[in-house]
Amino acid sequence: WKTFSEFLNEAKKRKTSLAGTGGHSVLNVHLMETGLGIKFNFVPYASSAEGFTAVAGKHVEAVITYSSTPMPMIRAGKLRALATLSSMRDPILPEVPNFKELGYGDIPLLPAYGLFAAPPETPKEIVAILEKAVSKAITNPEFNKMAENVGIALGFTTSSDLNKLVLDHYELLNKYKEFVK
Repeated sequence: WKTFSEFLNEAKKRKTSLAGTGGHSVLNVHLMETGLGIKFNFVPYASSAEGFTAVAGKHVEAVITYSSTPMPMIRAGKLRALATLSSMRDPILPEVPNFKELGYGDIPLLPAYGLFAAPPETPKEIVAILEKAVSKAITNPEFNKMAENVGIALGFTTSSDLNKLVLDHYELLNKYKEFVK
């Protein structure tokens, strides 16, 4: 497939095989199935590398994985990124449309967050100091270059905004808890 639309058209005609790992990938596959009205033949792998290698070897038709993981195979022309499961452009794959741009912004997706955490009883003054330090660190050009080299997209969210996101995602997970085993 050259576009996500081509992939989706075929997936609506027949059960397409989709590689992925557990947890986050499985939940997003089920959210996609529900939102797009399709059913995949989900093939679990122990790692993303195994999954995209299976796709490159034509053992499985597609893979759901983090954007940075298959970059060497994408650059080598062995894989093609069709869409990012996001509401904004992925800085790692800026030329690849996201779900919102493709018209699927109403499909709930569960993003993966890397975060800096502190115990719940941490005083607000300390949280403010930590937030300021993290915010400063992710604007450091040298740190950004290192993150870019390893394929990590950086962003900053305050603890109060992150708490709201987590609560929103908790409600989403609760709705789909039969998929969490």
